[in-house]
Amino acid sequence: MQVGTDAYGSAIPNRCGKIGSSGSHVKYPLRVEVDACRYGYFRCLTTQDMTTTIGQMYILPGSETAARALLKQLAADVHANEPDTLLYLIHMPDASGVSMPPASAGEVTFVEVYKDEAAFKAHLSGPAFTTFVAKSKGLFLMTENKAPDGTTVTGLFATFAAVDRLAGFSRS
Repeated sequence: MQVGTDAYGSAIPNRCGKIGSSGSHVKYPLRVEVDACRYGYFRCLTTQDMTTTIGQMYILPGSETAARALLKQLAADVHANEPDTLLYLIHMPDASGVSMPPASAGEVTFVEVYKDEAAFKAHLSGPAFTTFVAKSKGLFLMTENKAPDGTTVTGLFATFAAVDRLAGFSRS
């Protein structure tokens, strides 16, 4: 059964299955299919429902081994405990590849897709991310800022941008 056409006029088949155990079926002409292994079904969402972010952090020289282990633990914890985090990828520069401009050896790039803004906010305040932040001191570049009450607040130096999908696809 066809549910619509893509940007090139090709038919998009209805491959969306049940969501959770409710038995409901959702059909969208624009959707992303994510394997919801815990249910054994596909979850189908419109792209406009999702929140996507791209971010960067920087590992301090000499702490690469511990920082990489902590990043791997973060990804595992997010995967195990945040079902509304649909995509969570952590990348490091490929020394054998070509980057323009050249990437810093300690640069960490995050690509994240959440079911919606609420899932993104839940990630930021949830145990996986807050534990990561607490353990990251001394491993990653930090920054100090003045809070409105005049106190100094130290935190991870990170750049994050919410992005809106213009075009593209994901293959499984």
